[in-house]
Amino acid sequence: MVDVSGLSFADSASVRALVLAARRCGVGGTLVIARPQRAVARLLELMGVDELFVVQGGAAGQARIKDSGTRESGEGRRPPGGPS
Repeated sequence: MVDVSGLSFADSASVRALVLAARRCGVGGTLVIARPQRAVARLLELMGVDELFVVQGGAAGQARIKDSGTRESGEGRRPPGGPS
């Protein structure tokens, strides 16, 4: 689990570090990103890497997380090109 609540900005190096950490968790583990601020949660979503982690709390609170650590289909996601 990585608590990113104090992180108000993330660049590509930050995201890369999180992606590499998620990969290191391997098949038997899951990286949990806890309490991201809105800008960080949005960046992870825009880059398409939010599916590599379980994102909990913070600005990601609107996305419901299943017990298995995956998002419920369609919850908290807007279709591409849809209203903001």
